[in-house]
Amino acid sequence: MAFAEEVVGGAKFELTASTNSLKLIWTASAGQHIKVTSDSGDELVNTAGSGQLVEYVPKYQQPKSILVETSRPMSWGDFHEFDSTGQRPSAGSPKGYFVVSSEQVAVPQLGIEQISLPAEAATSPSATTLKYLTFIEDPIVMGFLVAACGYFPGSYFDGDGRTFDPSSEAYRTKVSVRIDWLNGGAISWTKLAGQTKLHGFIPSTSTYLPPSYFELTDTANLDRVQLFKTLQTATQSKFTISHKASDPLCPTATWLGGDIEYMYAVTVQRSGNYGLEGYAQRAPAHEAYIRDSNSSAWKTIFQRSTVDLQCLTETTARCVAYINYSGQVL
Repeated sequence: MAFAEEVVGGAKFELTASTNSLKLIWTASAGQHIKVTSDSGDELVNTAGSGQLVEYVPKYQQPKSILVETSRPMSWGDFHEFDSTGQRPSAGSPKGYFVVSSEQVAVPQLGIEQISLPAEAATSPSATTLKYLTFIEDPIVMGFLVAACGYFPGSYFDGDGRTFDPSSEAYRTKVSVRIDWLNGGAISWTKLAGQTKLHGFIPSTSTYLPPSYFELTDTANLDRVQLFKTLQTATQSKFTISHKASDPLCPTATWLGGDIEYMYAVTVQRSGNYGLEGYAQRAPAHEAYIRDSNSSAWKTIFQRSTVDLQCLTETTARCVAYINYSGQVL
């Protein structure tokens, strides 16, 4: 957890952040009104006096900041000023109040460096590679996804038809990140998408005509799969992977928010230590592996089966996994 204290407009605010929640305690003066909004636009607090927000669980990830507004009741002097100048309370302030202070407060971040990593290994590899794959376990996909994409019952998508396997070439998406320790920890990466194939069915509208069948193939656009480098040294590298990719044969996928989605802050050390912190939608299956140049096989970071393909469009608790992993390559 990470903790911070701030004073805004005379009111004291105590913030405690953990991997997937935020707690807030505030002490206000008599008659003071408190309003708090997250940087994603969620209204967290809007009340008079002191209090506490027991737990705020963000939709995807912790906010980087919150907007704190403290207000006081309008006085007779305020009414006089209002009459003479046309002054009005700030937009969004409670009726009968003036906003006295408005300040953007940074939320304490649970950085990857706070993850407890094991002691350094004795070996020093020349490179380390991280591999992340998403795939559909079933050989075919029917039902919800087909209907949501606007195709008739009887149509189906090809799945990948496999279990967890770091060497498999059957996947929806694959991201590989290589850290070259002999080149100052230089980071290079690739992103790939597997082919999407639809077997379409159109029922006959006449007793004299047979139904129609067709096939469509395409590859997902990976423009929204991005890697951001935050640290690059000869002994440690840090980067963030932001991944969103939708079915290229589903016209409604973007509108439905039906993305294969995850985001992780990653730390990799030449000593062999690694850590991941972030979130992922639990559809389809996700698997992550790491290996350095001294390793003969991939080390499993995690393997997570699909909860339900409907989780492509849901952000309920069952459909979002919050991740905080650390370990050793060897």
